[in-house]
Amino acid sequence: MINQSDPLQNIEDRREQHLFGGESSFTNASCENQGNLQSIDDDRNNVIHEEDEDKVKLILNTQPNEKEKKKNDLVSGTAFLDELRDEQLAVAVAITEEEEEEVFLPSASLEKERGPICQKCDFSYLVLMAIILLLAVAVGTALFVFKSKEEKPTESPTVFFQGDNIFLKNRNNRIRYQILRGIGNEMNASFDVFGQSALDWILNEDPQRLDPNSNNLVQRYICALFYLSTTKNQPWKSCNRPLLPEDTSNCTALKLIGTHPDVTYEKIIDRKRWLSDEHECKWNGVSCDDYERIRGIELRGQEIRGMIPTEMAKMPYLQSFNIIYNDMYGGLPSEFGSMENLVSIELDFN
Repeated sequence: MINQSDPLQNIEDRREQHLFGGESSFTNASCENQGNLQSIDDDRNNVIHEEDEDKVKLILNTQPNEKEKKKNDLVSGTAFLDELRDEQLAVAVAITEEEEEEVFLPSASLEKERGPICQKCDFSYLVLMAIILLLAVAVGTALFVFKSKEEKPTESPTVFFQGDNIFLKNRNNRIRYQILRGIGNEMNASFDVFGQSALDWILNEDPQRLDPNSNNLVQRYICALFYLSTTKNQPWKSCNRPLLPEDTSNCTALKLIGTHPDVTYEKIIDRKRWLSDEHECKWNGVSCDDYERIRGIELRGQEIRGMIPTEMAKMPYLQSFNIIYNDMYGGLPSEFGSMENLVSIELDFN
């Protein structure tokens, strides 16, 4: 019985009938029967071929469904995305807001991640660059102004002397200014007769040739002023300034040791003259501290005649002033009241 539902089974049954229908049929088969057998085999192959095509179509028709299922299973996974990338396909996938923050493009996500802190960093960077630029402009401007001042020609000083005396003129002006400032008279900018005499000695006759910046410039000037203002009419009793070429800085001082019943003196050798080439701290009757600042003046019974110069109050470290038994006159300058270190002053018998 031939199965009508399975063509391939029918062909197999026909082929078996021709092959095993009987020995007489097999041995007496003619060429016609062999041709029929070949025809059966051809039909069998055609049926198999048709079935294979149907299976291929069935597979192709089912592939899209399986792929769609696979796509749905892997929609949130990286494996499916990699597969689509390999196939050069693009698929739109629905994602949540949380996932949206994670899949921003790098440029957008970077801007979001930077946040307000990095925005402040950018602002700080701009401020820093602006400050650096302003500093550079300020420094450049200062250098330009300084260079312009250097290149500006200075006015030629008025020349009153020739040769090296031009330097002396400049030195003299600087010393004059320092002394005026030291005695507090820079506003008046002038000297009296004795003040001018002391200045001339400092500028032209003083063997030490002090520099305008010398620490003892004002102190030495005041000592010279005191001596010159009290020797106008007569010299002191001892250790006067050297006047003769043979005079040296050494002198023999006469120290007052008694006044009753007679005035008596003691000779003290190896003293130093006033207005000599020695430091003023070594002049007779002058005492100083370790910093060569005058602390005391003691000139008793030296026949000193004159008035106490006001400039004596400009010796800030003076502690004692003793000039008893001399010929001083006039009052004590009121400026002595501002001398903070002065503790002893003796003016008796004048």
